[in-house]
Amino acid sequence: MNIIFIAFTNQKNNIFNDKSVLYRCLFIGKELERLGNKITIIESKNFFDNYSLEYDIYVFFRPNKTINNFECIINILKKNKKILFASYDDLIFSKRLAPQAPSIVNNFDKLEKIEQYFLENELTLHYFDKVIVSTACLKNEIIKIVPNIEVNIINNFIPDNIYDFTNSRYVHEVKRNFQIGYMCGTASHNNDFKIIEDVLIKYALDYPNIKILIVGPLTNDTDLFKLDNVYRVDAVGYEGMFYFLSQCNFVIAPLVKNEFNFSKSNIKFLESQVVFTRLIVQSGFSEFDSFADEFIDCADNKNDWYNYFNRNYTFYNNKEYINSIKLLRLDLKKKYLLEIKQLLTNFS
Repeated sequence: MNIIFIAFTNQKNNIFNDKSVLYRCLFIGKELERLGNKITIIESKNFFDNYSLEYDIYVFFRPNKTINNFECIINILKKNKKILFASYDDLIFSKRLAPQAPSIVNNFDKLEKIEQYFLENELTLHYFDKVIVSTACLKNEIIKIVPNIEVNIINNFIPDNIYDFTNSRYVHEVKRNFQIGYMCGTASHNNDFKIIEDVLIKYALDYPNIKILIVGPLTNDTDLFKLDNVYRVDAVGYEGMFYFLSQCNFVIAPLVKNEFNFSKSNIKFLESQVVFTRLIVQSGFSEFDSFADEFIDCADNKNDWYNYFNRNYTFYNNKEYINSIKLLRLDLKKKYLLEIKQLLTNFS
């Protein structure tokens, strides 16, 4: 079949600079291509300025009906019996949830603007009878909005070519430079990071010889960033992220507990396991809790965070742990491929 992914993203010049487009369009598309389908990925404005009827299936990633010609072209596609999917990896619907959006909790936008954006996304959903999502929580939220919609879950996964290249290049049985690392692509995680700021400060002061790495454009006004054993790196690209992950014994992913974050995927875990770096997260998130203890450390309180930081044990050179991670990856890959094959069944 001939399948096109239409990506709504702020990265207009290079849509693959948007990591969500990588996971939800390119990586899924490559697997569909491997199964014998023809795949095209295009930025949304380019598509709506010059649409084509040559495709069998149209997957609109994070569609928003305010783009020029949206309703007209969607109706043309439907009249021509084309199969249409919306695709989402974040809970960006309903005015009720707008106060939980990162741009609001971090004071980047006015609430009225995000309420309008979430409302537009909710209204856009009603143009589709099929949708692809990245988590079960997101599926449940969408069904609340459009009860009769067909929802297909395709979990995130890192393809073999990226895994093999990254693993061979960055994984070595040598001492790692940093005890703790934190990675974020944008300052939208300022509020999440506040959860563990004071614990990190205490740990850094208690153990001045250990090193902490912060990667990403956080703008928090915190004494942590003034400490000599805390190192900062600006936002890096996708490959660069794996390099810095491979420099850390542990990587942390604190998240504020709200509906928006509950619907997010376990992508931090997938990325950290590529280089066998142990992940520490806030407990209470189903996407992470299912891997707790054996593969992930889930912290209930600040004492837990501190105790997880303060370990001499290393996982990245433990053969038993590495073998367990490899076996888990095979299981996750089987699930991912099954979900994609199921999607193909639903295309007919």
